Amino acid sequence: MEIELSDILSIAAIIGSIYTYFRTKKKIDKQQLAINEYTIEKNKKEKQESLRANLRAFRDKGQNRLVIQNIGQNTARNIRIEYNNLNQENGFFVFDYGKFPYPILNPADDIKIQCQLCAQVKSIPIITLIWDDESGNNQKKEQPIDLN
Repeated sequence: MEIELSDILSIAAIIGSIYTYFRTKKKIDKQQLAINEYTIEKNKKEKQESLRANLRAFRDKGQNRLVIQNIGQNTARNIRIEYNNLNQENGFFVFDYGKFPYPILNPADDIKIQCQLCAQVKSIPIITLIWDDESGNNQKKEQPIDLN
């Protein structure tokens, strides 16, 4: 039995195919592992976001109201506001009439607080919103309020 050139080429092609198969499989497995890790991380972030409330505040100039909205995916509880430098001495009157701490603010709900601007405010005031939700207590967010 003689080994011809075609036999050698066939054996080389088979060996090359086997090598290519395993190299490609290793690369695909590595990519699949990266995709799986990304998917797991994304799911963890989505789950964490679903536990969080997210509050925002703005001034409704037409109605002279300070509006606090829950734009998060979960209910905010025990909502508090620190007005910081937004006070009567700066010409800003807030008539919250003991609304705070506000007990519960569901997603897409809001609280409207009557307010009155009586003087020109030179800098943009920042209020601090504090609340509790499923992800933890005393969540804080500083929010600038445009008064002009």
